[in-house]
Amino acid sequence: MRRTAAALGVVLLVALLPACGDVNKGTAFASEFQAFLDDRENLESAEATGTNPLPWSGSGDVSVQVVAGLSDDEIVDEVWEITAHEVENQVRYDLEVRFSTQTAGGDPALAAFHVGVPAPAPAEDEADLRAEIERRLELARTIVGFGIGETEASAGPSDFRLRSAGDAVTVAESLCNDTGLERVIDSFVLDGPSSTGTVPDDTLEEPSESSGPGSQVTLEDAGDCSWVPDVAEVLALVSAAGPVASYSASRPAYQDVTRLQVTLDPGVPADLAAAEARARELGLDLRTS
Repeated sequence: MRRTAAALGVVLLVALLPACGDVNKGTAFASEFQAFLDDRENLESAEATGTNPLPWSGSGDVSVQVVAGLSDDEIVDEVWEITAHEVENQVRYDLEVRFSTQTAGGDPALAAFHVGVPAPAPAEDEADLRAEIERRLELARTIVGFGIGETEASAGPSDFRLRSAGDAVTVAESLCNDTGLERVIDSFVLDGPSSTGTVPDDTLEEPSESSGPGSQVTLEDAGDCSWVPDVAEVLALVSAAGPVASYSASRPAYQDVTRLQVTLDPGVPADLAAAEARARELGLDLRTS
C-alpha cells in the first residue's frame, strides 16, 4: 500500500453556473441527483440532500457507499462519473465516498473521503481531478489501516477522524511513527475509554458521548507529534493510581500546552501525586474528575 499524504480539501475548480431553475434549487438538485445515483450499479447506498438558503439558490450534500470488492481504479472511475454528472438544478455540493476495506491487522473497516464539487467536473481537467480523487482514496485507506479492531475513518474537508476499538493514544503513536503522514498530522484530539469495544457498524457520523466504547483520533493539517508520548506517560501513571473511565487529550495547532482531561471511575480512591508531578515537569495541563 502506498502511503501518500494529500493536501486537505480536494476542490474541483470550475466556474459556477448562474442562478436559475427551481426556486427551491437545493431541494430540486437533491431530487434530480438522487434519481441519477439510484441507477448506479456500483453504489451500495446513496443519498442526496439539499438546502435552500435563498430563492433560486442552494447547496447540497451527497453521500455514497460503493459496493464491496471494487478496485481502487473502479472507485476512482465511479467518483469521477458522479462529479462529472450535471443536472438541471445544479448546485455546489459536498460528496462523501465510503468504501469497505481492512485495517493493517485484517480487521473490517469502513473508510471515507470527501470531495468538494462547486459544479460538474470539466472533461478537460479529468486527468488532474482523477489523480486528486486517487490521492484522497489512498490517504483514507492509509489512515484506516492504523485502526485496531473494527474501525471507521473519515477524511473530511478539514480533518481526519479515525475511530476504532483500540486505545486512542496507541493508535496515535503508530500514526506519528509513519513518516509518510507528516503533512496531515498537526493537532490531535484523542478520546478513549478504559475498555475497548466495537464502533457503530454503518455510519461515519461524529461519535457522541453515548456512542459506546471505542476511541477516536482526530488529525488536522501539518505535522507535530512531539506531545503524544507525554500523554501516554502521564496516562500510564494515572491508570496505575486508579481505573480510568475516559480521557480526552489535545494540543491545538500553534499552541504550546497539551491538555489532558481524565475521568476516573467513580468511588475509587486514587493517589494522583506522581501523575500530577510528572505532568508539571512535562508542561502538560492535567485535569481530573
